[in-house]
Amino acid sequence: MKPSTCIYLTRTFPKFYSTNPTLKALIQSRNDQYITKLPSTKKTTHLTQQVSFDELVLPKLDDIRTLHLLSGEDSNSISPRDPKFSILLNKCLSDALDNPKLRRLQSIESFYTIFKKYQNECININGVIYYDLNKLCQYFISCKQLSKAQLVLEFLFKSNAPKNNILFLTNYLNLRCGSDIDLWNYKKYKILDYMTISQLSHEIGKSKYLNKQIIQSFGYMKNISNLEHYIESLWGISLHGNKEESVKTANLNTKDLLYPTNGILLSIMSSYYYIDGNISRAFAILDLFLKKYPDIKLDHKFWYPFLKNCVTLSLDKDDSNVTQIWNAMKLWYGTDPIPFNREVLTLVYAVLKRNNNLYYTNDIYNHCIGPFVSKNPDISSLEMNTVTIYQKYIIRKHIDKKHMRLALNFINQSSISLSNKEDLLQFYAKRTNIRKKKPIQSGYDDSDEDDGIFTPLW
Repeated sequence: MKPSTCIYLTRTFPKFYSTNPTLKALIQSRNDQYITKLPSTKKTTHLTQQVSFDELVLPKLDDIRTLHLLSGEDSNSISPRDPKFSILLNKCLSDALDNPKLRRLQSIESFYTIFKKYQNECININGVIYYDLNKLCQYFISCKQLSKAQLVLEFLFKSNAPKNNILFLTNYLNLRCGSDIDLWNYKKYKILDYMTISQLSHEIGKSKYLNKQIIQSFGYMKNISNLEHYIESLWGISLHGNKEESVKTANLNTKDLLYPTNGILLSIMSSYYYIDGNISRAFAILDLFLKKYPDIKLDHKFWYPFLKNCVTLSLDKDDSNVTQIWNAMKLWYGTDPIPFNREVLTLVYAVLKRNNNLYYTNDIYNHCIGPFVSKNPDISSLEMNTVTIYQKYIIRKHIDKKHMRLALNFINQSSISLSNKEDLLQFYAKRTNIRKKKPIQSGYDDSDEDDGIFTPLW
């Protein structure tokens, strides 16, 4: 950068949403549950900070060294009051989504040290610090460091900071009201507040910003009556028949913020699945949404997360829910290939393998994995690992059934490279020798025959 050049970095922080009377009364009613009284919230203006790069002179460090610089583990430590601090911190927090090194225990402790620096050095919380602390809280939640997240949240409660900001309320609902689906199977995840979610559902839900969190809280609490009432009041959808069609739901269009999205439907269906333990009612309500709102576009951002939730939240050992979702995906995509998702397909593989389900393993390969590798020959090593476990499972099951020709045909048709084919042929030879030495047990093949067994889609 030339010395004469002055480029400005503009950082815009979330607006502190004005308080409605119900929420204000709710915040005040919780005074006795905290050590210090909660201050009344005030309308805060949009905060913008402009700092030139010439003034900042941001250091060129990797994420770990930057984290050490911020936490004080580096000799060149900087203070949270330094304009560079917030920018570098948010870069680290953003990179932590994809960088496993930033989610290890040592990094988590470094981020916690950063929180302590804020706590010790920043008496007054301005918009920048308020945003940083909420992002730190979000980071600790994602790392399942709930006690650390609670400490950050408690610090914000005791501060002069607003309590009606959407980021803060989202953290609160995730931590204390059970709205974080990723934590539903976490043993230490507890509901600490039943009152707030009930009151918020009457006011803030209709402002369209916290609908997913409110739905998921009701789902985790298994509060089916409030969940159904909430869905009917906002979208006019009910499994029991609509008693009354509101003007709002009748006039919704795709540009309306209340129009149901992939994320909303994912929250609703996952909540029903968690409550019921099966997907019958989840698909029944999806059917009603699709009929009432025909412009809903479901894509892989809906199907794969729902499939993942089905696997991770399931207490059943069978694979009926997984196969029904897969049938629905095939119906939805029609003749188009189903997109590839390495993480979820690996989870699904474990379920199908546990149930000796060759039919659906092969079906997933034909409708998703095969088309994916044919269009993307240069796939990553992690993607290749997922492809290979499906290939070898199909080959092994054919050999176990003594369908050697089918196994060889599959190798010839599915090999995506010379090295892949050599690997599969070596696996074929090894597995064939094993089967020659081990006779098939009575009834072994019957567990693999899933052809023709289809449950209704929804």
